[in-house]
Amino acid sequence: MKRQILWLLCLWCVVPLCAQSLPAEWLKYSNRAQYLHEVRTDHNSKSGSESLFCENLRQSAIVGLARQIEVQVSGVSTTNKEAHNGHTHTAYQATSTLSTNVDLQLVQSDVRYDRTTGEGVAIAWIDKQAACGHYLNEVRQLFSKVEGRVKMAEEYAATGYDKRAVVEFEQAQSLLKEADKYLSRLSLFGLDGALVGRLSGRGAALRLTVEQGLKESRHGQTIHLVCSADLFGSPQVGFGAKIKGGLSAEGCNFVASADGADWSVEIVAGARQQQVRNMGGMSLYTSYADAVITITNCKTGQVVCADEVTAKGSHTVGYTEAARTAYDELKSKILQTIKTYIN
Repeated sequence: MKRQILWLLCLWCVVPLCAQSLPAEWLKYSNRAQYLHEVRTDHNSKSGSESLFCENLRQSAIVGLARQIEVQVSGVSTTNKEAHNGHTHTAYQATSTLSTNVDLQLVQSDVRYDRTTGEGVAIAWIDKQAACGHYLNEVRQLFSKVEGRVKMAEEYAATGYDKRAVVEFEQAQSLLKEADKYLSRLSLFGLDGALVGRLSGRGAALRLTVEQGLKESRHGQTIHLVCSADLFGSPQVGFGAKIKGGLSAEGCNFVASADGADWSVEIVAGARQQQVRNMGGMSLYTSYADAVITITNCKTGQVVCADEVTAKGSHTVGYTEAARTAYDELKSKILQTIKTYIN
């Protein structure tokens, strides 16, 4: 902080001196109300390439201007919070580091060189009004994109596709972070404070909507699961619980009734014997496990899946153990099928 203050004091002292030696057509850029500018002078003491010397001097002025922007952005950053409708409302210009590609596309520069003396002077400047117009447009476009993402997320959430909603809300968050950077630039370049405040308020309202939407969507989808699994006339114990466990790991929750659920999933599975082969005096039994899966979107009433999956299993003990092996493979295929349709 001490270093920044000292640097700004030096800049305050040097700029007027530089302004006095500027070419007449450059003097207007020293008007701080209209421009940010940086001046650099140097002597081509090594009598090197004129073009290289001038380009290095130009880049030195641009870099100096970039550092000036970075320091001032940090200086104008503020955070103000107030209660609004029971929620914390945040209106602020976020601290940000220099975004060279964006800021410097607004930079203009010029160089003068005296071939007789080898003296050179370079100036880099940004027109504040043009910069405000640029960043104001960027902020408004970003807010429109955020609103589009929020609308899409809410549509996904309303039809049971919570994971798709989460993706949209997260992308909206990234866009809002980008907008925060541009809001800080608007303060730096002197946009009307009331307009900056309104834009900050709009951003805060969008941020609250996105945060609430994320919280609700990340809570997970609700599924009503009905599962029956037969193992040659006996239940395949725990098969439904394994399906639930796999879906729970994805953030899904389960309810006892299809009423109010996002999805209804019905699984009817059974086992069948296939063959036994003799391999070097050892018997190898093969069985299959089959399942019919029906998935219904409870929000729309649409049956999105009516499919059958099959898995094969082998074992040396008998058909029952072979079928249990097949059921283990079948569980993975069923989970993949369900995730494909509900995500």
